[in-house]
Amino acid sequence: MYPTLARRIPVVLVALPFCLLIASLFSPTLWTEGVLASSMVVLGVGFFLSELGRDLGYKKQPALWRSWGGAPTMQMLRHRNPLLDPATRLRYHTKLATRIAAKLPTADEEELDPDAADSVYDSCVKHLLEHTRDAKKFPLVLQENISYGFRRNLWGMKPAGILLSFIGTAGCGAITAYRWTNSGELPAIPFAGVLVSALFLSLWVFRIKPDWVRLGAEAYAKRLLASCELL
Repeated sequence: MYPTLARRIPVVLVALPFCLLIASLFSPTLWTEGVLASSMVVLGVGFFLSELGRDLGYKKQPALWRSWGGAPTMQMLRHRNPLLDPATRLRYHTKLATRIAAKLPTADEEELDPDAADSVYDSCVKHLLEHTRDAKKFPLVLQENISYGFRRNLWGMKPAGILLSFIGTAGCGAITAYRWTNSGELPAIPFAGVLVSALFLSLWVFRIKPDWVRLGAEAYAKRLLASCELL
């Protein structure tokens, strides 16, 4: 249940400005019908969009990792990576060596053949992923995984989010101006739609960036490696 939140909540956030625009098209006396209509739009295509958002996130993930220098968990296993202190890394290496029945490279070996070292680290990561699926035993791993998945999928849907937020801002703004001009009163729902859509637009442009995704990825990587203590 909980992992699906990382897929579906981004869809809701992407679609919200468009839903507000639909609701704004209805008169105040028919606003409930507008909410129902917009909700039906989201629910009707929600599952498809949630899978699409997941696919977009996965599709962009390899390029994202390459721009960072590799998958965050694998990076932290490298001797040259500063995100873990040497003593903690050594403890994880010792534990993982017994788990995968293979010798982990020393700092010198890693320097001489980084690709071979990464191959061993990648095996360690795959082992951890397979042995930390128990949500009751590793709740913090699940929590950080959901957080990272949410950020990654949201970033993957950024173009759609910007487009729909722009449409919502412009559409609700036009409706607000039209009703205000004709009635002399500020229409609450369309005006709220302008504010919310504009806020979302600014968040998509200025906040939803690779660095924001990286924070979640590194938090998940640290928690996943810390599971070595419980294996």
